Amino acid sequence: MKSVTLISIEIAMLILQFVSNSLLVVTHTTTNINTDEVALLSLKAHVTDTGNVISSHWSVSTPVCNWLGVTCKIRHGRVATLNLRNFGLVGTIPSHLGNLSFLEHLDLSNNTLHGNIPKELARLRRLNYLNLRFNYLDGDMPGWLGSLAKLRHLGLTSNKLSGSLPVELSNLTMLKAINLGNNLLKGNVPQQWGISFGNLKYLNIDDNKLTGQFPLPILNMSSLIFVSFTNNSLSGPFPLNICHSLPNLKGLYLSINNLNGRRPSSIKLCSKLQDLSISVNKLSGPIPGEIWNLTTLRTLYLGYNNLKAQLLYTHQNSKMKG
Repeated sequence: MKSVTLISIEIAMLILQFVSNSLLVVTHTTTNINTDEVALLSLKAHVTDTGNVISSHWSVSTPVCNWLGVTCKIRHGRVATLNLRNFGLVGTIPSHLGNLSFLEHLDLSNNTLHGNIPKELARLRRLNYLNLRFNYLDGDMPGWLGSLAKLRHLGLTSNKLSGSLPVELSNLTMLKAINLGNNLLKGNVPQQWGISFGNLKYLNIDDNKLTGQFPLPILNMSSLIFVSFTNNSLSGPFPLNICHSLPNLKGLYLSINNLNGRRPSSIKLCSKLQDLSISVNKLSGPIPGEIWNLTTLRTLYLGYNNLKAQLLYTHQNSKMKG
């Protein structure tokens, strides 16, 4: 009888422990979901919803994962994607968004958001996609972005960000795209970027206030296929070996700067080049004949330089004779 009683007690204790653990799991999950809900409700409170989308679809009577623009992972039920692109939002980004600890994809582009990008977003350690383009965000370009180690896409084009390009971005070794065009950024590309960005394919920093010589660090980013520094104040010699260093280039946009020297001598090595824009600089010398052998070339802008078209004439004549 004693052994039966002991077994019954042990079974009862196991059941009690199981129920207790289950309650803890439920409580923990509920707390996490509430954390996500509070973070999103904070965003709702910080913006005016001109399209009346959030106002109509974000309600505490509805599960967070059913809110428009919100996607949760099935496994843990946490918010993984927040896509409010072109929602007509006017206001600021609240620091509470940094509590969306499972967030992987954040897109608030094409709205009317202003103010600084809150440093609390540095807590989004799972984030791999950040798109805040076409807003009115200001302040210095945040160095804390360098703590988002999983980031693959960074889009901050068309804001009012100022200051220098942060060295800390060199920590983001998984980056594939950097879009910082149409801001107020100054200085030049940090040397460290050339060491770290082995996976980078798109680099766009056009329409800013960059100065100094052509950013040589990018010549170490052999994976680049798109480079744009149009409309800055870059000066000094044009890198003659750019096609040797960046053989995968499809788009090279360097117009409206103060680059001088001769045209790139290695242009024939850019065999995949589709768009070449180097107009409005101070380049000199003959236009290389090899440029007409680039069968993939679609657009070519060379105007407002000191280039000579003698080889172009010779090439055309040779074609006519042939």
